[in-house]
Formats: sequence, structure tokens, C-alpha cells
Amino acid sequence: MNRYRMALIAAGVAAVAAFSGFSAGAAEHAAPQFPKQVVLTKNQVERVVATLGPAEALSKKYKTDEAADYNGGDIGTTIRQALTNSGALSEFNSIVGKQGFTGFDDWWPVAFSVMTAAQPEAFSENDAKLAGAVANIQGNQKMTPQQKTQALARMKQNSAVMEQMRPLPQNVGTVAPYAAEVKRLVQTDE
Repeated sequence: MNRYRMALIAAGVAAVAAFSGFSAGAAEHAAPQFPKQVVLTKNQVERVVATLGPAEALSKKYKTDEAADYNGGDIGTTIRQALTNSGALSEFNSIVGKQGFTGFDDWWPVAFSVMTAAQPEAFSENDAKLAGAVANIQGNQKMTPQQKTQALARMKQNSAVMEQMRPLPQNVGTVAPYAAEVKRLVQTDE
């Protein structure tokens, strides 16, 4: 599945909007929503990792990326809809069922938690970029106080979206022994 790519794209769009002050497109689409992360056990991580390779193969087989139509809002709903539209949902649920998940809706919050915890360094980079962007806005002599207030408000809103993706601290340690494998299994062809 390229659900990781979809989640990162959505987060990237939010980050670009936050850092550039772009708002026209942001008003057209709902902010990305991610599942509430769960505190992971080693067993959950191993079960998710066991699903990633077969899920990626299924995604390629059914071309689920072509069936995806993300227009903002809940990322999980978009992924489930892509699986449904491509005819792959039943087979996907079988894959995750072999690892003890009851289906996509049971698997997705756990998988999302694993995937975010596999890349904690991404959030340090985002934090630094955000701090730099705030400083640039505050120091921008060409912006009116109202423009600065609006830009900072947009950044705060988009920062809240990014916070949904920040891994739970306790998950980073749990996923660390599997992080390289997770990254390898969800890497894209792009």
C-alpha cells in the first residue's frame, strides 16, 4: 500500500501551505486527518511489519494508487475507498486478518503509529523549518501586522495537522529495531 506516501503527501501539502502562506487551495479542501495513534507493543509492530510487503504487492496488483482520490479530510477513508474502488479491500482484509487484525479499520491506526514512529527524525526537521518560518514572518518588514497575524494563524492550524503525525515518544523506542525494515517496505518508486 502506498498509504504512507499518501499520508506524507497530505502532511507535505499542509507543511508547504504553512511555510509559504498559501491559503487559496487550503480553503477548498478539508485539513488532512490521521488516526489517533496507539501505544505500540512489540507484537503489534511485528504484525504490522508482516503485512506491509503483501499489502504493497496487493497495491501494485490492483493499482490502488490509481483508485485513490484524496480531496482532504480523513486519510484512512481515502485509502479504504481506494481499496474498495480497485476491488482489493477483501483481499487486503485477508492479509491483515492473517496477522490478527479484524480488517482495515483495526489495522490502520496501528500501522499509522508504526510508520510515523519509524521516522522520528522527520519531525525534528519540520520543527526547525517551522521555527525558521515563524521567524521569517515575524521579521518580514513588507508584511502588515494583519498579514503577519493571518500567516501565523495559518501556520498554527497547519502545525496542528503535523502534530497528528508526530510519533508517540514511547513508540519510537518500540519501533526502532524495525525502523529500517518499515522504511524499506513502504518506500516508493518515486
